[in-house]
Amino acid sequence: MIKLIVSDLDGTLLNSQKMLSENSRRVIRELEDRGIIFVAASGRSRPSILSYFGNTPIATVSDNGGTAYSAKGELLFVGDFSYEKAKPVMEVIRETSYMHLALIGVDNIYVQEDSPQEHKDFVARFFNNMIQIVPNLDEMFFVDKMSKLSINTGGHRKNEKKGMELMRQFEEDFSLVLSGDGWVDLMKKGVTKGSTLERLCEHYGIAMDETIAFGDYLNDLDMLMRTPNSYAIANAQPNIKEACAHVTRYTNDEDGVARALIDIFGLSPIED
Repeated sequence: MIKLIVSDLDGTLLNSQKMLSENSRRVIRELEDRGIIFVAASGRSRPSILSYFGNTPIATVSDNGGTAYSAKGELLFVGDFSYEKAKPVMEVIRETSYMHLALIGVDNIYVQEDSPQEHKDFVARFFNNMIQIVPNLDEMFFVDKMSKLSINTGGHRKNEKKGMELMRQFEEDFSLVLSGDGWVDLMKKGVTKGSTLERLCEHYGIAMDETIAFGDYLNDLDMLMRTPNSYAIANAQPNIKEACAHVTRYTNDEDGVARALIDIFGLSPIED
């Protein structure tokens, strides 16, 4: 019996315009009326995630697994790391011309004020303008718990592969993932969307075979591999499709997640 649905946002549940359709909202509400928990799993922060769901209460695996929250907003887990661990990473980022940092904390998302305006705009766009511009990122470790280092390597994925390779020198202390267009994310070692999803399921007393997971990109892979009921959205990367038990018939621009859930649970169909 399925008790929990988890879906990635960008490229999966959200369409190409970064919007959540009314069809998806309706399906989520119908599932919750049946007592099925819906979880949004994303590289985004919880406030950024919630901005898409209005008054619908949802649990979140946010910050690529760096934090987990219940539907009631309880902070269940934070994979925070120390300034001592982060400092050498930050130094390399500052020395690399195509890399710029967003520091993800429990309370805020921080960008240094002397960063290029293009970077500030990029971060603001991705995190729905929920950012704080600060004089010095290093000082934020002493006022907030940090769950993720998000590195903007530039749009159109032109630098993300070499950025990822450069960051591999820090794999002893951090988990690394490519997370959408131009982002390289570092979380505390061992922290992934999948590991944090398991923590969330333990909180609710739900086994992994009682979950269904949807995703499209590399940062979803660990999460998808932890359930036998894995679905790659139709527009997912080829290796994600190969790893999943199922592939949806429709893309994220065609309400692929909502249509799959309608078929699985026998919900009211979408009127085209």
